[in-house]
Amino acid sequence: MGINLINNYSVSHGAKNKSNKKLITTQNGETYQKAGAWRTIGAVTAGALVGNGIVRKSIQSLANLPLRRIFSNNFEVPADAYDKLLEASKLKQTGLKIIDLDKMDFDGLDELVEKASKNWINKIPAASKLQKFIIHSQLTMAKNGLNAFYIYPTNQIALSKTGKVQFAIFHELGHVLNKHRGVLTKMLQKSRTPFTMLSTAAGLTALFKRKKVEGEEPQGTFDKATTFVKNNCGKLAFLGMVPVLLEEGLASLRGQKLAKNILSAEKLKELKNLNLRAFSTYAGMAVGVGISATIASFIRDKIAAPKKV
Repeated sequence: MGINLINNYSVSHGAKNKSNKKLITTQNGETYQKAGAWRTIGAVTAGALVGNGIVRKSIQSLANLPLRRIFSNNFEVPADAYDKLLEASKLKQTGLKIIDLDKMDFDGLDELVEKASKNWINKIPAASKLQKFIIHSQLTMAKNGLNAFYIYPTNQIALSKTGKVQFAIFHELGHVLNKHRGVLTKMLQKSRTPFTMLSTAAGLTALFKRKKVEGEEPQGTFDKATTFVKNNCGKLAFLGMVPVLLEEGLASLRGQKLAKNILSAEKLKELKNLNLRAFSTYAGMAVGVGISATIASFIRDKIAAPKKV
């Protein structure tokens, strides 16, 4: 009899604990039923599709509209300007090289990808492959004359000297100056990756973290931290993009300062206009990240909100 009573108590007590995991009891004694697994999955999916998909892409598309002017411009950098820029900036002393991708075959491009991807990410096979794929895609775009890049690990600028974005050489030199001419700007560059991770964390928390019901208090340090991120996901996602905005803006300003010694007043004015249009894409990305996280969080919580018992 005693054994049966203990066993019955254990079973019923275990069932009660299991059931309690699906219930929320607030500080004022109210009880809520959590959303089931399928409703939660549907909520997360809908939040991701609308917030991170439709909303974010729409904002980014609007911000990219000025790029049409960039790709249709006839801004040409004189052939002798590149050497003049290296001399004027005194960046040749740092070992900086400007690579003309017009003269590089695809084997050379693969070799450049290998050099550019030498960092801790290579220790993770899957992440290493993804990184090399992204770098290769970016350099291929640059080879086609549609972009330009400063490759930080190798201290090289890669671009097509006959492409549609030749003016980007001034901006890319600005990135090099940020790295080698200023402690604060160098710190700003290094902060880009960890702050971007903050944006990613805020976006993921917005989707996967449930909003607390009224009167429900966070339990433990981790729950308190993620609750704070959840409640401020839009602001934190935008904040994570601030170092990118600042560093990109400074690169353009420093590049324009170099251009004063190379370009005519008319060309310099055109360069400033093109830089402003290019910067709008970064601004749109930052705003899109913040708004999309907020909307994704709202939709997820609206669909999978706990129901009051």
